[in-house]
Amino acid sequence: MYWTARRTVGLIALGCMTLSCSESSNPIGTTSPDSPDSNVSGQVVDPASVHGLKWLDENGNGVRDAGEPGLAGVTIYVDLDNNGVLDDGEPNTVSMADDAATTDVDETGMYWLEDLESGTLTIREVVPAGFVQTFPADPGSHVIDVDPNGTVEDIDFGNQEIVPASIHGTKWSDANGNGSRDPDEPGLPGVTIYLDLNDNGVLNDGEPTTLTMEDNPDTDFDESGLYWLEELRPDTYVIREVVPDEFMQSFPANGGEHVVELASGDIVEGIDFGNEEILPASVHGAKWSDSNGDGLRQDEETGIPGVTIYVDTNDNGMFDEDEPRTETMEDDPETADLDETGLYWLEGLRPGAKLIREVVPDGFRQTFPTDPDAHAVELESGGIVEGLDFGNQETASVRGLKWLDVNGDGALDPDEPGIPGVIIYADLNGNAELNDDEPSTRTMRDDPETDVDETGRYGLRGLTPGELSIREVVPDGFTQTFPADPGAHTVALEMGELVEGLDFGNQLEGHKLSLCHNGHSINVDFHSLPAHLMHGDWVAVDENACGR
Repeated sequence: MYWTARRTVGLIALGCMTLSCSESSNPIGTTSPDSPDSNVSGQVVDPASVHGLKWLDENGNGVRDAGEPGLAGVTIYVDLDNNGVLDDGEPNTVSMADDAATTDVDETGMYWLEDLESGTLTIREVVPAGFVQTFPADPGSHVIDVDPNGTVEDIDFGNQEIVPASIHGTKWSDANGNGSRDPDEPGLPGVTIYLDLNDNGVLNDGEPTTLTMEDNPDTDFDESGLYWLEELRPDTYVIREVVPDEFMQSFPANGGEHVVELASGDIVEGIDFGNEEILPASVHGAKWSDSNGDGLRQDEETGIPGVTIYVDTNDNGMFDEDEPRTETMEDDPETADLDETGLYWLEGLRPGAKLIREVVPDGFRQTFPTDPDAHAVELESGGIVEGLDFGNQETASVRGLKWLDVNGDGALDPDEPGIPGVIIYADLNGNAELNDDEPSTRTMRDDPETDVDETGRYGLRGLTPGELSIREVVPDGFTQTFPADPGAHTVALEMGELVEGLDFGNQLEGHKLSLCHNGHSINVDFHSLPAHLMHGDWVAVDENACGR
């Protein structure tokens, strides 16, 4: 709806200048016989007065300019409890209409608040419907000190009539995505434009909206994409669009919003929105067997088919079922001039930042890319990014046995059992200590479900080909008897090789055959010892076991 100001000619009745004055009301001021400054007859002792003007602030600048008229019939009051609302019993009056009998002065908009108690007073107005207060500024009141028998003048109030404002603009298809509308780029109809009143970036119920227009064939211009947001109150607004599916916003940048300050009656043009159609993007690359593990593809290094390449949309370092994926190709024998082995295409991707990863096959380690182990790429609409390759080197493995060398001769005898729970590791830096980044495992317990005794066996997998030292962490209470000094196996591993027989022998320190457990001497039978003893929790004893 539109709001209009209504100027009113009032009647003069005991100083009340308004549309009407009730005979029972006191439009000049209200007092009570019980007031401390009232006499027995209910009259205020040493009454004070406040005078001012209520005017139509046509340009809304908060200053009364020449030609801006007064406004009659507006309630002015003393806000005794300072709650911002006119309550029963609060002194009030209404601004005057012009008195035709006084040709030398125009009383329109003047008001007098009289018979007031002296002191600090808060003076407010009841802002008429269809107007907004422009003076005084927030909080919209005058706080004044009034002396007994005193009069304070010029306590004025300015109001601007609310004339609905409008915002106009165009929604266009930004074919080249440059954020500027080129001559051949058409408007886009049917797109929602809205006032984001709570500035949360989402269209909520109750927020003013409109749709961009279709072309009207009966006119001589093309209305496609035009929109009007109308009947708006003066205020500062955030204007946004609901970006259609398969489009991305190219204008405005920096949050995709326009901030518009509307004055009364304004029509603000050119609040436009550009959208670029999303064309599927793709990434291409190759997965190869990095035989020497240097992270560089040599001519003789072949592709690896059947490996999963995926977009890690949640950046968790693993493939999830809803993430875009593909598999590296087999060679196509029909294309004699091209070997497709290991090539991949990830297609149909939305533009934006992506992380491209692989699912490293069992028995391989990733040699390219490293640190991080993914390709970070920014995809443009319709873009193709090539060369996102992955290198893998086939790893090697070692196996062996950890046994109790009862007689300490460094050779595994038929009756000498394995020892579970002992750490075996690849000593990558040659410092004879297990470090956090070094591959390690523990020797096994027997699995009663199998027909073989696994006690003490181990396997170290995923080792980088090359020369490695394989060591054990010798349990407390034991001495290593095999291998001899320096106590490690040095092995040259080929890609994909499995080396077996890397065994470790330990002898109990200080005795050979007896253990003391819970006060009882027991013969060494490693197949039946309690589990915690089998993890190296040995009890050192003398030759007689438990002192017997």
